Amino acid sequence: MATANPTQGRSILAPPTERYSLLGWLRKNLFGSLLDAILTLLSLGLLYLVLRPLLGWIFSADWSVIPANFALILRGPYPPEAVGRLWLALYLLFGLVGLSWGAWFKRFEPVTILVLVIPALLALIPFIEFFNRLNLLVGEAVMLVAYGVGRFWPRARNGWIGYLWILYLLATPVLFGGSAPLGLLPLAPTNLWGVYSLPWCWPSLALRSPFPLVYS
Repeated sequence: MATANPTQGRSILAPPTERYSLLGWLRKNLFGSLLDAILTLLSLGLLYLVLRPLLGWIFSADWSVIPANFALILRGPYPPEAVGRLWLALYLLFGLVGLSWGAWFKRFEPVTILVLVIPALLALIPFIEFFNRLNLLVGEAVMLVAYGVGRFWPRARNGWIGYLWILYLLATPVLFGGSAPLGLLPLAPTNLWGVYSLPWCWPSLALRSPFPLVYS
């Protein structure tokens, strides 16, 4: 009578050194067949052709102009006396991000830490001015407090946060540009808005476009 082979019908595993090592992973995923090997080598060649000039430019460029003109790059010709509006808009943005993250993602994930420390990471930029660094740390505090509030936010009222985002997007252009009809803020023409302010205004302007409320 024939005896059953316990290994019959089972896949034979590779040695542990190939299953759990970097070499084994490379062999299985990048060089598992002749076609895989050819595609891997072609990809490495293309990556080399792209990265070689890019890395050469990165290490040979004169980066001293960035820290010397960092404030100008971010703010542009926006009136210095109105810079507080930009920071107020960022405080509100950080607060909404923290509130939304705490309310919509109740389960604490590693990515939550990354999101919550964004202002602090920006404050670590070595050539940033002390005033901007201080404001970023204030924004960090605002985000953490808002996240704590969001953790206890009733799930049934999560829709309110969406309305807060819409209100923020609608109010941002008025905050940046001023409001002559209301007489609340001095005007700052859009040609003075720098890259620091424009990214927050584009979606706001798109949402505001159907409404007959004009400011300039």
